[in-house]
Parts: sequence; C-alpha cells; structure tokens
Amino acid sequence: AAALAFYILSALFVSSFVIIFVITVLLSALDFWVVKNVSGRILVGLRWWNEINEQGESVWRFESLDQE
Repeated sequence: AAALAFYILSALFVSSFVIIFVITVLLSALDFWVVKNVSGRILVGLRWWNEINEQGESVWRFESLDQE
C-alpha cells in the first residue's frame, strides 16, 4: 500500500520518473519481505526460504508452527 500511495502522490513532490520508479520498486520489495517473513509468521505460522547446499543445489525450506 505504501508503494501505491507513494506512486500516486509522488508527482506532487518529485519530478524525476527514475527516482519515483526506484523508490516504488524498493517499497514494493520491502512490502513483499514484510508480508512473507513477518505477517506470514505471525498470522498463519508459515515461513519459507531457499538455501544452497554443499553440492551447489537449491533447497527450499518450509517451516510452520506446531499444532498444539
């Protein structure tokens, strides 16, 4: 939501499209990280990430809270 609000309101403050685009992309990436790592863990107890093992292969790790 912050990225969309910034994009809409940025025309009032910033005249460079490049700066607007870069900040919008950074805000979108930050929003994705928060939803994936923070909100996903707090709301539904899920978390996932990718690791590279000793053989150089990509391994996906999934984590969930215990059902107690």
